[in-house]
Amino acid sequence: MELYYGGKSGCPLHGGFVNLVADDFNMPRFGLTDSQIQKVAGQIKQNPGTLVNEEIYNYTRQTLQKGIARVYGRLPHDHPHFEKAHLMQENLARFAGYKTAWQTDAIKQGKDMHAVDARFNVNWLRTEYVHTVRAARAAQQWHTIEADKDLYPYLEYMPSTAAEPRNEHKKLYGIIKPVDDPFWDTWMPPNDWGCRCSVKQVRADINARPVPEKIKPPPASMRSNPGRSGRIITDRHPMIANIPKEAQKRVNNEYLHLNRKAVRQEVMQYATQNLIGKSFLSHDGRLIGLSKGGVNKILSQRTDEIILKNKLIYDSPDIIRKMQYENPETPTGERITNVVQSHVYRYNFNKLRLRIIVWELKGKTPNYLLHAMNIL
Repeated sequence: MELYYGGKSGCPLHGGFVNLVADDFNMPRFGLTDSQIQKVAGQIKQNPGTLVNEEIYNYTRQTLQKGIARVYGRLPHDHPHFEKAHLMQENLARFAGYKTAWQTDAIKQGKDMHAVDARFNVNWLRTEYVHTVRAARAAQQWHTIEADKDLYPYLEYMPSTAAEPRNEHKKLYGIIKPVDDPFWDTWMPPNDWGCRCSVKQVRADINARPVPEKIKPPPASMRSNPGRSGRIITDRHPMIANIPKEAQKRVNNEYLHLNRKAVRQEVMQYATQNLIGKSFLSHDGRLIGLSKGGVNKILSQRTDEIILKNKLIYDSPDIIRKMQYENPETPTGERITNVVQSHVYRYNFNKLRLRIIVWELKGKTPNYLLHAMNIL
């Protein structure tokens, strides 16, 4: 992986290919703490059959997610870039699962944990984080490119700002292609580890250089335009592609479970600090409260879009304000003796439709409580 990330230098940190400029130095801590290393050792000892260690997964996932957050922040659910940012977050959650599987296996083989940590969580993770930030910036730029393509229908590949640009990338300087050309699905910068090339919006392709017949393509894991695809690292990355198909199924199951758990914990922490115990006015004039039990219920409701649905809790005050009343329902089930009536609301945004249940309570304050929220 050193050669894969760092080229001929063999080092993804200090080689001529990767140049970390000033704005890249404001980065999270890289490497596990001694207490985390001890926790990992204990978890693996207790569960030797685990493919994806939870402590390592959470650390890797959170670090890469910070790269997305550094560019996008936390977008509201109805923001035009929300869906793309969500896809990139889930793409990195998947990559974190596979990378953790390799690291977990290295530790189970008895390799020195501090050496493994230095390789996976310092050297490699730093390179992955820098690429995440730059790819997220490119995706954010792509939103503007698509919005302005009637005025600027072409993109020009611009020179790198790196101290030692790659020779292959120099061959691309001056190439001009339409915004919708598939060329940008492969070559949209950053298209290699540490790449500092860029594109410029232009009105015409006058004096455009042709694409060289002989040019080395980007690493397979980067042949994707994240602004279009939502993928920062593709499944052709060696840490994914080199795991046998049967093992991939197990890794998928384990990382999906851990990712759902992590999102649930993050959302609940936010809700506890900002939402639970408060009430918000609905469009039809009801003051609707959020309780710990109600948020827990929503976070537990299964759906194919469980990660996306659970993230909507962040914006529950706005959703309550905008949702439209549909009809009353007779409440059914156990432990609802204090429920007078269920009220069904609908809320649509982008291509998604939500069905929201509000309970009307007897002898309680507030009288209305958010009970369920599901994507149809």
